[in-house]
Amino acid sequence: MAFAFTVGVAVLVLLIAQFFFSLDGLAKIIEVSKVGFTVWRLSVFLLLIGAWPLLTVGYAQWVGLTAQQIASLKAYRWRMAGWLLVMEVLFCQTLWTDFIQILLSMGTGST
Repeated sequence: MAFAFTVGVAVLVLLIAQFFFSLDGLAKIIEVSKVGFTVWRLSVFLLLIGAWPLLTVGYAQWVGLTAQQIASLKAYRWRMAGWLLVMEVLFCQTLWTDFIQILLSMGTGST
């Protein structure tokens, strides 16, 4: 639900910005807001990682998990944190686009 709300707000902001600004102005707004969005994403990651034990207990009480299932769920904390950070680096920090640009520049430089 939080993800859908975030996407909805982002789309709404982009639509309002496009209506009131030109496309160049919109690109400038996006460039300026990248740092804020990065800080927000990493804050959400840290909150999720830090609150993982409380969230698992609350979820376990809601669903009715056994003690073994709770321990297994708590054990996934650092695995989940690692994957979140890997996805952040690969997809949000433009690592793939930088890599492709390097490959393309190497390909055009050799011809």
